[in-house]
Amino acid sequence: MTVKSQLHACGDSLMVAVRAAQRAGTPDVQNLKTLRACQDIIERLEQSATEVSAVEIELALSVLTQASIELGRQQAPARTVLGAVRNAVERLERLRTDFSA
Repeated sequence: MTVKSQLHACGDSLMVAVRAAQRAGTPDVQNLKTLRACQDIIERLEQSATEVSAVEIELALSVLTQASIELGRQQAPARTVLGAVRNAVERLERLRTDFSA
C-alpha cells in the first residue's frame, strides 16, 4: 500500500470512531474534540503524503496512542470508538515499520 492509501485507511478508521461517538446516548464533547483533532492530523499528513517524513508519522502515532489511552480511561467508551482508534494506531505502526525498512 502507498503512504497515501495507508493514511486514508487510518482516516477512515477515525471517521468510524467519530460517527460512533456521535451516536452515543449522550455524546462526550471532549471525546469528540479529541477524535476530530486526530482526524485533522491524519488529514494533514494525507494532503502531503508524498513528503511525509518518519518523524511526522512518529508524532501522529504518539498523538493517536495517547488518544487511545485517554479514551480507554473513560467509564464506558463505546467499543466501536476505542476499536476504531486502536485500528488507526495499528495502521500508523505499520506505516512506521515501512518507513524504517
